[in-house]
Amino acid sequence: MKRFALALALLGLLTGCVYYQKQGLPQNVFDADDLESAALTVKQQVQQTKYGFRLFTIPIIVPDSVVMTDDLIARHNAKGLTNVEVEFSEFNAVTMGAMTNPAGFVLGMLFQIPKVKVTGALVYGPDAKP
Repeated sequence: MKRFALALALLGLLTGCVYYQKQGLPQNVFDADDLESAALTVKQQVQQTKYGFRLFTIPIIVPDSVVMTDDLIARHNAKGLTNVEVEFSEFNAVTMGAMTNPAGFVLGMLFQIPKVKVTGALVYGPDAKP
């Protein structure tokens, strides 16, 4: 049992170190200066949430905030977004009890559920219909 726990801990340390994620910025995000200079109007607030899946901390499906932003813009026929907030969280609450509960540690190492939430206000051009 000690060998199994040691092997599992070593696997957790090794797989936790190999993950690296890099994000780009969306193309159609406007700030206050852009809104004034191009006579753009800000409409309603929108948000989109997607979930992913990691197995042994290796990303199987991780939602991309840039793709989600582009999807929000296209779905609402907008020119872009402003006041964009990207929230990333990961559900692995079972590992919180890992120090006292070995089953929680095993479950926490088996899978995690990342969540990405993109929130922003839609921006429309001067020729947009209300």
